[in-house]
Formats: sequence, structure tokens, C-alpha cells
Amino acid sequence: MNVNSEQGTSLFVVSNLKILSIKRVGFDMIKQQLDLSQDDWDKRAIKCYLKATKKAPSETLTVGSELYTSMLKAVRRSPLEKLELVLNHLGATIDNNGFLQLVGHYRLTNNLPPHAVFLKLWRHYVQRVFKKAPLNANYPPRLKLLAQKVHLFRSYLDRQITHYVLQNFTGKTDFAKLLAYARLNRLRLDYTTIANYHNRYPKWRGFTYPQNFKVQITKHSRMSEFIINLETGNFVSEWQNYRQDIANLRQVDSNPANYPIELAQPIANTSSFNYGRSKGTNPLNWLLPENTHFRLDISHPDDPKVRKKITNHKNNFAWVAPKNYYFKDKAHVLRGEYADIVKIGPRDFFAWQQIPATDKMQVYQTFVQYCQRRLPLPNPGFAYFLKHAYHKNNYA
Repeated sequence: MNVNSEQGTSLFVVSNLKILSIKRVGFDMIKQQLDLSQDDWDKRAIKCYLKATKKAPSETLTVGSELYTSMLKAVRRSPLEKLELVLNHLGATIDNNGFLQLVGHYRLTNNLPPHAVFLKLWRHYVQRVFKKAPLNANYPPRLKLLAQKVHLFRSYLDRQITHYVLQNFTGKTDFAKLLAYARLNRLRLDYTTIANYHNRYPKWRGFTYPQNFKVQITKHSRMSEFIINLETGNFVSEWQNYRQDIANLRQVDSNPANYPIELAQPIANTSSFNYGRSKGTNPLNWLLPENTHFRLDISHPDDPKVRKKITNHKNNFAWVAPKNYYFKDKAHVLRGEYADIVKIGPRDFFAWQQIPATDKMQVYQTFVQYCQRRLPLPNPGFAYFLKHAYHKNNYA
């Protein structure tokens, strides 16, 4: 065979390989489209996928990814149907203990920053669907089941955003990592929302002083939430306690009997994703027509049994929330015992850490009395109190 003949044969083989390769890619694309249509994606969503062929196909199976979020925007469905679509993709089912288990072939992304577009979109759909009545209202069966799943799904969103901050930023404490995240993304944090429900204490011991403080992102939206321990500066989350089900490693062990109530502080005081916007002390937020936080996050369907057992105030061994310092009894006497230590920002956190452990109880009681004397002015934060009242008046 001459050289020209050999070259012709080589070109023929290469050309055929290219054709086969192109056909293979086309076949994979068609198969992917068929798979997507079986997952209830419509033509608009699939078209969105085809425009993003440089993305890994696995991104379509990753809830919260950039591609998945674009497809969720594109799919021609009502907000209610979009909520159901996401939960169906994740295989969201409620087990016998009232715990939401995610057992589908889709997965939640590990790359979910607290200000992610997917979170804003999901929150928007929830607000659209449940725009009139509280989340725990007596809805028709379909909407009632959706409301229950939507509520329970908050804890998974909280888990993912916490994981994102811990894995992508450095710092001596979790709080330092959160501040690094906020600086990088030029986000303002909010410290003004009351955190008494994240400072539950064992009913059989009594309340001493706050153990945690709350940070929300952003200062305007107050969507993502972090509860941080005042001593360690680390996050407080129910996921610190939850473990895998030995019988099914894809599921969470939801048996309340496996979680001792005396060790349940992270479950009782956990952070959670917010569907509504709390008003806090930001004057602009008080101009909002309604308190969506109360309707969507406080007036919610049942928690899982493991958390209901821990936070049921009728239970003698429950973890209960202290009453705010401005609470008055029937005789109009101030009886509240709780005031947020952190109200302005990091300076309150660092001011509290200056107080020796042996003095914290006495200093805190003085702080509460100071806040009560200031009424109706708001709590100015612990750093202000320490500088302008405690040291100035020689309480130390």
C-alpha cells in the first residue's frame, strides 16, 4: 500500500471515529432529555439545559446548583407546582416520627451560600403559595401536606448553608468564618431579631443568662440564620446531634428515644432558614404591611417528634424559652428575664467575653434591669451597657 493509500485509510478511520463520537454525544444528549422529561421538566426547562451543555449533566440532579436553579426558573409551572417539583426530585417523604427524609435520586448541593439565588427563589415561591393564611392553617389535603414538607425542609436548607460557610472560609471560630464570608460578599449582617427562642434552657434547672446569639443574612432580607454560642463563637445546629439511621444510611435516625433530652441543647436552640422577614428593630421593616415571619416561620405545622418532645413546655423535662425583659404579668409588673447580649454586632460579643464566668450571672442581671429602666427605648447591646452604664456607675 502506498503512502497516499495509508493516509486515506487513516483519514477514513479518524472521520468515522469523529462521526461515532458525535453520534454518541447526540445519543447521550437525547437520553439526558428523556431522563429530564421523566423528572417532570418541560420543554422550556430542557431548552435551558441544552443551552448549558458545558455544564456537567450531574448538575441537573443537584438541587440548588446554578443549572438546576435556571431550569426551575424556566419550567412553566405555578409556584405551588414548582415547590412540589423540587420536593419530588429530592424524594421528600415524612416518616412515622414526623421527620422529613430525602430519599430521591436528586441531591441538595453542598455549594449553597446563605445568599444563593436558589434560596431567594424557593422563599419567593413559598411566600406566593402561602400568601394569605399561616403555614399551619387548615388547608385542603394537597396544600396541607405541602405546607408540612415546606416547613420541615427549612432544617435541610439550614444544614447546607452552615456547611457552606464552614467548608469555604477560615477563622478561629465559626463566627469568624461567617464574618469572612460577609466581607467577601459585601453583605451586611443583622443582629437585631430577638433570640429568646434560641436560648431555651432545661425547665428543671432554671434560666441563668443567654448562651447564644442570632445573626441573619442579609440585614434587609433576614433570610438565612445562624445561632452562635456566646462562649465558643461556634454555630449551634440540630444537625450536630442528628445521626444516620443504621438500618438505612440514606436516612436520618428520627427516633426520639435515641436523643437524650439532657443533651438536646443544639436541637432545642437550632438555627433555621426563614421564609418570612422578621421586623427586628430596623424602623424600615416596621413599615411592612404584615409580619410574614410570624405567618410562615412561627405559625408553622408540627415539628418532628424528636423536637416536639424536647420543646413541649407541658413536659417537665422540656427545654423552654425565657420571657423577654419587657414582659409584664397581669398586675403590669415587669417579669421578663431575657435580654439579647448581642444587638449591634461583634463588639457586643467581645464585650461579653471580657466578663469572667464567675461574674456573668450578676452582670447579666444588672444588664436586664438596665434595659428595663430604659423602656420604651430598645436594648442598646451589651457593649454600650458595659461602657456607658456598668463601668460608669461603678457596678464592677
